[in-house]
Amino acid sequence: MASVLIYADTLRSPELRHEIPAEIMDPFLYAEVDGHRYAVVSQLETEALRKNAPDVEAIEPEQLGWDELVERQPDWEEASQELVVRACRRMGITEAVAPATFPLELGDRLRERRVVAGERLQFK
Repeated sequence: MASVLIYADTLRSPELRHEIPAEIMDPFLYAEVDGHRYAVVSQLETEALRKNAPDVEAIEPEQLGWDELVERQPDWEEASQELVVRACRRMGITEAVAPATFPLELGDRLRERRVVAGERLQFK
């Protein structure tokens, strides 16, 4: 079964606000993998996540090597995209469906880094 990926913030994304009814204004990765729900959120947002969606497992960027990525990547966007690649690998994602609002550049990065094959990332 394909995993679900959403990359957005809960203020502008109705799909994500449905999954996590909390105000999180910075974009983050939400995933459903084999019936398990994850969100890659900062330590500041972890408390809101636990309060409003206690069944969603929080993964903090530091657990995925965020500090090293920021040191190595001169561009914040590049580091953020690589963080998503690492998160997907950690969760074992090999195919996924995503809403049409999923960032194209991020989808291309997941394909380029061979997290998912081209036809295994579908936009619905």
